Amino acid sequence: MGLLLAGSAAVGYTRWQARTPDDLDIQTAALARGDVRRVVATSGTVRPLKTVEVGSQLSGQIKEIYADYSAAVRQGQEIARIDPRTFASKVREAEAAVQVAEAGTELQRAAITRAEANRRKAERDHRRAESLQARGTASQATLDTAVAAFEAAEAELAIAKAEAANAEATLAQRQAGLESARIELDRTYIRAPIDGVVIERSVEVGQTVAASLSAPKLFTIAQDLTRIEIDAQVDEADIGQVKVGNPVTFGVDAFPEESFTGTVKQLRLAPESLQNVVTYKVVIAARNDDGRLLPGMTANVEILTGERRDVRVVPNEALRFRPRGAAERLVREQPAAVPGRRAPGAGTVWTLEPDGTLTPHEVRLGLSDRAVTELTGTAPEEGAAVVLRVRERGS
Repeated sequence: MGLLLAGSAAVGYTRWQARTPDDLDIQTAALARGDVRRVVATSGTVRPLKTVEVGSQLSGQIKEIYADYSAAVRQGQEIARIDPRTFASKVREAEAAVQVAEAGTELQRAAITRAEANRRKAERDHRRAESLQARGTASQATLDTAVAAFEAAEAELAIAKAEAANAEATLAQRQAGLESARIELDRTYIRAPIDGVVIERSVEVGQTVAASLSAPKLFTIAQDLTRIEIDAQVDEADIGQVKVGNPVTFGVDAFPEESFTGTVKQLRLAPESLQNVVTYKVVIAARNDDGRLLPGMTANVEILTGERRDVRVVPNEALRFRPRGAAERLVREQPAAVPGRRAPGAGTVWTLEPDGTLTPHEVRLGLSDRAVTELTGTAPEEGAAVVLRVRERGS
């Protein structure tokens, strides 16, 4: 779709019917009221508001694919699966290891019970030997043997408790390994991380994915295609006019007869240089309720940076006109000299008088587009014939 030209007042060229030399052709335009629209024209690429690349944390062969291009998916929905056999066997192995650790834990608990019983018996024997030795019916050697047996029973109990603690730690380790194996088995299911639409699928059934270095991209999901953004590049000469909130009109080649609207959402400060041309990225937000704007489409964009309605306008060509050559003899008076540099927003227009002479007018300029410029001062009056060009007949 061709871009709309910047709107401006309809200014018609006329030949002033005044007393002018026969050898001069003077083209003028009547100073009138109109609209001025200043736009920045550029192009950009349509993209979804948010896209997520879905990868795999595991390496393996794709066994099944549950979602294809353009499929609507919900968060958590299974969209593919990696062959789970290797990971299922790891789960069974981890479950067996947990069972072995649990049995070891029970064994150590029984060992503690036995060590505690041995300690109680050794303690009773020790006390009995002390009592007999005190009454003189047992020798010192018998007492020493009972004391040694009691101390050994205490040591065995301490060892049993330590081995039980080690068994408990081993069980916890095996349980963690089982949980990790189950997590990996669950990860064989590739699930959608967000609600959206699949806009790209990069795998086929039977394809092997390798996640040893980085997660391979399997799918790309766009979150919400009812809202899109356009990444437009604006030249450094125009970026100063663009502000957040500026209205935007754009078209795409798929619908050449239609125009879409949006708003400037963001100005990114990182410059991009291509062939010595510096541009800045401008992000434009737009609605896409009917879903016709597809990711990747090229949008021809016009950013409205200023607008004035029903104001006095003058063609830009009139601001560039200066009497030269034969036209100089029509000048009624020369414009007053401006000391130093002319202030920004000032200019000169020339009008053709009924007697065929040219008169300069110092004017104050407002908003300008590619065709006309707003006049903010009072002179010249509406209807005045502003000069666009003077040519010698036959030239």
